[in-house]
Order: sequence, then C-alpha cells, then structure tokens
Amino acid sequence: MRVGILNLPFDNNYGGNLQRYALARVLWEMGHDVKHINLRNSYCLPFYKKPYCYAKRLLMKLLGSKSSIFLEQERKREDERMEINAQKFYERYVSHTRAVYGVKEIGQVCRENKFQAVVVGSDQVWRNGMVKGMLGLNNYMLGFIHDEHIKKIAYAVSLGTEQRLGSAQVQRYSKFYNKFSAVSVRESQSVALFDEYGWTEPRAQHVLDPVFLLKKEDYVTLTEKETVEHAAKNRIFCYILDTNKRIEDIIRCKERELESASVTVGLKDTEKVSVEQWLYNIYTCRLMITDSFHGVAFSILFNKPFVFCGNEKRGNMRLRSLYKMFMIDSEQTEHLDWQAINRKIEQFRRVSEDFLNHSLRAE
Repeated sequence: MRVGILNLPFDNNYGGNLQRYALARVLWEMGHDVKHINLRNSYCLPFYKKPYCYAKRLLMKLLGSKSSIFLEQERKREDERMEINAQKFYERYVSHTRAVYGVKEIGQVCRENKFQAVVVGSDQVWRNGMVKGMLGLNNYMLGFIHDEHIKKIAYAVSLGTEQRLGSAQVQRYSKFYNKFSAVSVRESQSVALFDEYGWTEPRAQHVLDPVFLLKKEDYVTLTEKETVEHAAKNRIFCYILDTNKRIEDIIRCKERELESASVTVGLKDTEKVSVEQWLYNIYTCRLMITDSFHGVAFSILFNKPFVFCGNEKRGNMRLRSLYKMFMIDSEQTEHLDWQAINRKIEQFRRVSEDFLNHSLRAE
C-alpha cells in the first residue's frame, strides 16, 4: 500500500526526527511504499501583514532597534543552520515527498504520490493549542482529504496535556474524527477523554510511541554507521530543552553524588551534535538527566537510569502515561527492574504492530 506520513513540521528536535524515522521504517518493513510528507515551516509573512510589519520594523530600526527588518529571512537562515545534522539524517534514512509549506501543497503531494492511506502521527499533532499556529487541528485530523478511497489512520497521536476541548470544538472536530478508519493514541488518558467526547467510532487504542517500535540494536546500528565521539561515555548525559536554575541544581547535585562529570546538549547544540551522536551519548552514559519525553523514552530503550525534570509547558501527561504503561515508579527511575520493563516493551510493541497491520490491511 502507498502510505503517506504526516506529523509536525521538520525541525532540529532529536525525538521528533527519530519518531518519524522509526514509523517510516516499521511501515516499510511491513511491505508498504512509505513516504513522509515533508512539511516545512513557512517563513513568509501573510500578504496582508507585510505593509504593517515592515513599516513598524523600519520605524523601530530608525529609533535604534537592533532587530532585523527582514526577520523571517534571518530565522530561516538560523533554523537551516541548526537543522543541518537533522537534515542529513532525514535525507539518508527517511523517504519523503518534496517540501511543502501548507495544506494546499500537502493535498497536491497526496495526489502526486497516489497515497492509498495517510497516517497522521506521532507526536503532539492533536494538541490544539500547539497546532493552531501550524496547519490547525482540523487539518491534522486530515480534514483536507476528501477522497473516501484514501484511508485515514491516526498512530500514537498525542494531546500533550489534559486540557479539554470546549463543547463547540468537540462537535466541530467530531465530523473529522468519524472519517478515520482507525485511531490510536500515545497517552492512555486520551482514550477515556475521547470516550467522553463521544469519539468512539472508531474507538481509540493505546499504543507505543514510534521510537519503541524499533529495538535497541536498531539504534545502535545507526551509531555504528557514523563517526561518533565518546563524549558522554560513563558520564552523566543531560539533554535539556528548557534550562532553569532547578535543573542546573539537579545536575550539580548528581555530579557530586556520583563523582562524575556531565555533558549537556540542548536544541542550540544540534548544529554540532548529530542524531547518531545524541543516540550514542544516551547509549554509553552512566545516568541521563532530561526534561524531554523522548529523552526518557530512549533512556528506557537503552536501559539507562534517568532523572526526569518535569516540564509542564511541554506536557507532563505524556510521562505519566509512559510510567503507567511500563509500571515505572517516578521516584525510583535510577533503580529500575529492566527485565520487567523490557517484557512490557515487547508486549506493547506487538500490540502496536498489530494495530498498524490491521489498520493498513488491504480490503
């Protein structure tokens, strides 16, 4: 089956890039012709905003402001620089469409590639507050696809937080939900929430984030194909998205406790740290400290003790669901029963693969 995958716009986030790689690879291994829909951020101001924005920026410049008049072009250049390693990984490992910048172009590439199914997910594609500045929830619910012969499937979609939709929004999005052949969610809480909304046809199923569909050895193989440094070997590896004093204090405390040096990587370091190097840092570290969902996910996959620094802005519901799935005590993440957890991963991996196989089965 010819399958397109749609998720958040391409960026330099390690977890985002690895979850799209994992889902594409698993679907390919199942025998499907898979392409990721190469959605990119648009750096163009809407036509109606240009006169006001450029006039305001020019005035601010004349008054001594150091900010650029052509801010969008500067952001594009900066993002391209930060995404250089992610782009290399994407080109090498993920089959994809041409770059698209909006829903009209997404519809065009769906027709060009003659997709028989479109899988939306994973990541926080159904988090309304996040995606309303992107494609919008209606389009992440594939409302732009009107061809009834194209299967619509949601895989491990995430709401990120426990914030509910209003009754008018529930009613509005119900018509999009009901067009799906199959729906699965990344957080167990979302199943009950969808039931509450009346979104039961199809009924949502709880599955794994795509990164868990591959085994540890699959990721280790990626690191063996690249030149990697032993930067974090036997050290504390810190992957921090939003640093603050509390997190810095935790890192210093663990350095003293373990008498170990630490290596820190954030999103500003992606120009220097490849996807493969990031994986290798987790694989070889002594302890992982992170505020990232996928930082925790790979710690678990690699059986590494970890400390999670809660990040409510990015959504802690995701971690609570993950802990429940693998029966992890949030207070004991440095001392876990890895054999029991690995059995749980295998169990849910089979469930998740069965969902994909059944959903994409030709009728």
